[in-house]
Amino acid sequence: MTMHVRSVVASARLTLGLVAVGCTYGPIRATEFIENEGLGSGTGGTPSASGGTGARNSLGGLPGAVGGEPNASGGRLHGHAGRSSTESGGASAAGGSAARGGAPNASGGAPNAPGGAPSGAGTGPLPAGAGGTIQSGGAGARGGQEASGSAGALQAGAPGSTSGTFVLRFRDDFDTLDATRWRLMTHSWDGNLALFSKETVTISDGNLQISIRPAPAGTQDSTGAKSFLGAEVRSIDTLTYGRVRARVRFARGSGVVSAVAGIYTPWPADNWNELDIEQLGKAPSSIQFNTLIYDGPLPAPEVPVTPTQDPFLYSLGFDATTDFHIYAFEWTPQGAVFSVDDKVGYTWTDSIDMLTLPQNVLLSIWVSASAAWAGPVTGETALAWARYDWVELYDYSPPQPVR
Repeated sequence: MTMHVRSVVASARLTLGLVAVGCTYGPIRATEFIENEGLGSGTGGTPSASGGTGARNSLGGLPGAVGGEPNASGGRLHGHAGRSSTESGGASAAGGSAARGGAPNASGGAPNAPGGAPSGAGTGPLPAGAGGTIQSGGAGARGGQEASGSAGALQAGAPGSTSGTFVLRFRDDFDTLDATRWRLMTHSWDGNLALFSKETVTISDGNLQISIRPAPAGTQDSTGAKSFLGAEVRSIDTLTYGRVRARVRFARGSGVVSAVAGIYTPWPADNWNELDIEQLGKAPSSIQFNTLIYDGPLPAPEVPVTPTQDPFLYSLGFDATTDFHIYAFEWTPQGAVFSVDDKVGYTWTDSIDMLTLPQNVLLSIWVSASAAWAGPVTGETALAWARYDWVELYDYSPPQPVR
């Protein structure tokens, strides 16, 4: 029997107040965006001291981000959109977003990908109502097993699909960090107590590990001091409909958020599409699925736009920080389907006609300023890490008409 307990916070659509920020490294100001340059094992280099406000590298963008404030009942408004007010390399063509309901712009841009690596400690279970609905149990309304598929085409219907085909674009087993697939971001936002850093990303034993570390004294960005360093590993490819699967051991630690996400990345945002799988380190037996869209007029009267989110908390029945499990989201014109270990946990269809824009994939770990949502900062926060064993990206092919 599957039980649903939906809170007022989850059933209400939340409108988010977002703030664009630059990024500054410690005593070193580095608003420029740092690209991964073939990181193997080890930690990589430090940001250049010569960055300066407005510096831009060849990939065309300052990293930035958006933040958000928690709501009164313990839910989070938002917290990890990885944007920059000067980023030029996003997923849409210059000239704005596609009309609502129409085909997304084909010009693409660099995908994004927050990552995670396992951590070492945690706190109690996630309370019901802290940002979404808790659903217990395994499979959701739609059945079927999702094929693990490391290559070739996957038939939709696994899990929860209604039509079409999924074809593997690539699988990364993280023997190295492939600079043709991923880049490391360096930015933060008002609701993030960590500054993303190249130094917190390593490859070891066929795993991508991303970590939280104490920040050097004087670390700050335009929103203020940062106590921690975190990580965001962003895909270079974008997906417009498709599937993302990852075998992950998420991070444990109060205040820590580790994630697999997809997001439309141009900044200032002229539109908003986002799909999140987020693990709150204080509550290792639950996961948050979230979908964010902009549902205002287009073209937007001002940018960045303010998105609306629809979070859903799902009870896993296991500790996500002690072992690897497979987490996935599948995005088609019919809906967004979130699954854990090939069992459907949640299906979102409410405004699927607005979820049409190309998204980058992000693997990330960061520290939330919302103690009500993610838990307070404790001594274990700076010890957190998450690990990714592999990540798969699939393209979606719609069903062909029968002639």
